[in-house]
Amino acid sequence: MGIKSAYLDLLTSNFSLRKELVLEETNNISNNEKICILTKEIEACKRHIIYLEKNLVSREDEILQMKAECLSIQNELDKCRDHLEFKEEALVMQDNRIVLLEEQLVESEERVEKLRSRIKSHGRNFSSEENLPVRGNSPDQYNSDTNLDMATITELTNAIDGYLENETTHRAILVDQIKRFTRQLHRRDNNLQQDLIQEQRNRRNAETERDARILELRNVQGERDMAILAYNNERDAHRDSQRIAQQRQARIATLLQEEFAFRLLNQHKDAQVTEYKRNAHRMTVRYNTDTEHWRRRHAGCAQQARNWKGRYQQSQNRNQNLNQNIFNLQQQILALQNNPPQVQHTSMVGYGPPIFHGRTGEDPEDFIRDFQRYVVGSRINVTPGAGQAAGREEAYGLLLSCPSGSHGKNVYYMYIFVDHVYYNIHYFK
Repeated sequence: MGIKSAYLDLLTSNFSLRKELVLEETNNISNNEKICILTKEIEACKRHIIYLEKNLVSREDEILQMKAECLSIQNELDKCRDHLEFKEEALVMQDNRIVLLEEQLVESEERVEKLRSRIKSHGRNFSSEENLPVRGNSPDQYNSDTNLDMATITELTNAIDGYLENETTHRAILVDQIKRFTRQLHRRDNNLQQDLIQEQRNRRNAETERDARILELRNVQGERDMAILAYNNERDAHRDSQRIAQQRQARIATLLQEEFAFRLLNQHKDAQVTEYKRNAHRMTVRYNTDTEHWRRRHAGCAQQARNWKGRYQQSQNRNQNLNQNIFNLQQQILALQNNPPQVQHTSMVGYGPPIFHGRTGEDPEDFIRDFQRYVVGSRINVTPGAGQAAGREEAYGLLLSCPSGSHGKNVYYMYIFVDHVYYNIHYFK
């Protein structure tokens, strides 16, 4: 009973240890899974941080490039502003020049109109004087006529011819004066014509110059409008670039905050991983220590159980041998009581038949040979002839007492074995 209780305690302790071992293995597996998940998250965070750093560097390069572009655009805007100021000054000068030319053109037109009116009035006065009667050959009359303007030379010539055809006048007196006045009128008319042509030419030149100035003014205004449009576009682009730069600065600040948060999270996860590893190592050491302790305890209990079992088997074997010897002696006594010996046997007192235990390694053929020698040594007659039946019955009775152990307990196997041995007895010589 003590051995069974100790063995049950050992089984209970082994079962509890196995449960703890399974729990520890489950915890280790879950911790390993958590460690793998955290490791993957850390690697993903590291890759994201590297991507953010590369993006930050590229954004900084873009910001520097945009700053350089903004500086170049600002320089170009300054140049355009200076050019516009210069153009505006030139436009003011051109406007003043155009105003002067327009004033000169107006004056030229007024002079031309005055000359035309004077010529027309002179022609009308001269033609009216031709129809009047002759009042004499006074010089004042011709001097007053010389102050008149004619429309054209043809009208003057016609008037003079009509005047000369008048026979009432003294032709000889007036020839010189008329020729002189005619030449003066021709010269004055030529001068007036030249002045008119010059004024017309000046007018056309002034109009051409005015048109050119107006065209140049329009071109300059177009350039100014284009420059203003370009300036507005550049200003809008500069504002857009500044807005984009501000947005990127805000994004960079956000990414830096995210990077800082990721670093804190990585540090926290590293601390958790370290703690998990420390706990796993501690539990592994504890598990190994407890396993070794319980293994040694189990080995000691198993060794003690084996020792007790060996002692028990030895005591059982001794008891079985004693019982077998007692049984053999009882059989011999019974055989002697039933069949008193007729002849003196040479066998030693207490020498029993061989025992077949049925253990592993025992050969039935060896037992048959030993039993044959025992029968021959005991002088039991089993040969054909007189006394064969009694000898065989005696040998059969001895044979029934030979099987022991498991074969002795199993009647079926015992009878098979005895029949086999008894069958071999027929071949005794």
